[in-house]
Amino acid sequence: MSTDSEQEFFADGIAEDVITALSRYPSLFVIARNSSFTYKGRAVDVKQVGRELGVRYVLEGSLRKSGNRVRVTAQLVEAETGKHVWAERYDRDLADIFAVQDEITEAVAVAVAPAIADAELHRALRKPRKASTPGLPISGVCGITVKLRRTTMLSRRNSFSRR
Repeated sequence: MSTDSEQEFFADGIAEDVITALSRYPSLFVIARNSSFTYKGRAVDVKQVGRELGVRYVLEGSLRKSGNRVRVTAQLVEAETGKHVWAERYDRDLADIFAVQDEITEAVAVAVAPAIADAELHRALRKPRKASTPGLPISGVCGITVKLRRTTMLSRRNSFSRR
């Protein structure tokens, strides 16, 4: 990222809009803008960020501008392992800066929420928990989803075999 203040303002706007959009999902624990922005412009270890903020996933990104074009990249990383869960690149013309911000914000938010749910499902299936270990609300949602799917599949199978 360059030191261009216009580019920095645009990047901050996208980051703030993505935080706002993700905070609308009740199943996600989203850190406030001020807490998130303490890491802005610093090279930090995702595992360290996860520990310091108490989060399982970190959404990071970058913005580059060339002439009237902008490239935004976003990566969702599992903090404990450093594994990439999801990543995308967005290339856009800057005809209307707010339209570009809105479009990228919506695309990221719509992709990240299901990616976290899927990652939590895989996490729950690969890592058995002790009964005393508290889980985040998303884990319960994924567990319910798996249980409902199995129950639904069994009832449908039973209905089919009775015919």
